[in-house]
Amino acid sequence: MRKVPLTRSVLAAVLCVAACVPAGAQSRMVQAADPQGRFTIGFPADWEVGSPASGMPAIMARAPHTGDAFRANVNVVVETLPEPMDPASYAAAGLRLLRSVFHGFTIVDQGSATIAGRQAFYRYYTWEPNNGNVVYQVQAYFTVGLEGFVVTGSTINDQSHIRRDVPVIAQIFETFRPSTKAPVPGE
Repeated sequence: MRKVPLTRSVLAAVLCVAACVPAGAQSRMVQAADPQGRFTIGFPADWEVGSPASGMPAIMARAPHTGDAFRANVNVVVETLPEPMDPASYAAAGLRLLRSVFHGFTIVDQGSATIAGRQAFYRYYTWEPNNGNVVYQVQAYFTVGLEGFVVTGSTINDQSHIRRDVPVIAQIFETFRPSTKAPVPGE
């Protein structure tokens, strides 16, 4: 099966549909809080949510089993920045790492946006892990003081998965609320 990245027009339609879904038709969201109090984010009630004891993601969540080997997922990574920066600069700083780590890394679309009422930078891209599936990922970068937040949603890069999962991922992204308390250097 040929894997095709989502075109800009289809992407715009998916996001429009996600934004226009009547409230009753959207998934019931349950709020999850970062154990360190740096942010909150909502996930559909039927998703598995956890906070790893160690590792980069502060919170990870996976969609319920649908018979596919791959389950849509969202995670949030928090980093301490060397200096305050805007979301676009933060995203640019991480681009080299994405290109070096992800085989076949290809940007589908990226740019500045307002997500959950906050200035953000988004990036849609595909990459090829060793398991044969091409992954479609959506990232949103946020900054508050010296904290950088990367919210990443993942699904399989085919039209059926993208149409099913990206609207839910967009709904999750809209619930992200970073703490407004900027960290004090040295704390």
